[in-house]
Amino acid sequence: MNAALQETKAQLSHYRYSIVLQDEIRKERHELKNKYFYIQTLVHEKKFEQLEDYLNHESVRNSPLSKRSRLEIP
Repeated sequence: MNAALQETKAQLSHYRYSIVLQDEIRKERHELKNKYFYIQTLVHEKKFEQLEDYLNHESVRNSPLSKRSRLEIP
């Protein structure tokens, strides 16, 4: 009985973590789409200097050294 309870708790923990991951992926997708449309708009409007500034800012902001994990693996 105790083993079954432990397994159920482990499954529940995994399920909750899966929900958190799905939510994070949804947010990241949304953010990526926004960035894509912003870049597309800058290109369309021929605002190349502004585009270069944006891309430089994003590359620094998203470098591996500046990233902090937002999710903790249980």
